[in-house]
Amino acid sequence: MYGITIQISALTIEEIAEMLDLATKFNLPKLREHIAGYLSNYTDVTLDCAVLLINIARQYQLGPLTERVKSFLYDESKNLLVHESFVQIQDKIVIELLESDHFYTKEIDILHAALKWIDANVSESFLSKFKF
Repeated sequence: MYGITIQISALTIEEIAEMLDLATKFNLPKLREHIAGYLSNYTDVTLDCAVLLINIARQYQLGPLTERVKSFLYDESKNLLVHESFVQIQDKIVIELLESDHFYTKEIDILHAALKWIDANVSESFLSKFKF
């Protein structure tokens, strides 16, 4: 049987996320478990990769990573709201973050960010079903 050794730590977080998606798609449980284990211990969280990490952590139920990234996002809440990746956060995560008592920033900044997120993620046909 042929094999290959992959140095996961040499990959970008985007490449690691793509590998995890492919390992899941092509039913490669050992590779998936290896990547999930690596991500569960991942500590190099920055604002540039935090949104991708929180989305991955939630999608693949990586509890330790989810909590680590949420803590980081709470600490960086003011910067997160104006970061270009904010609009890419999954809807359930956005709601959870914005409702949290740990999300410290001005309410007007939260409102502006929420509206920006809605504009990027919610279609007009969906919004037309509600009366404001």
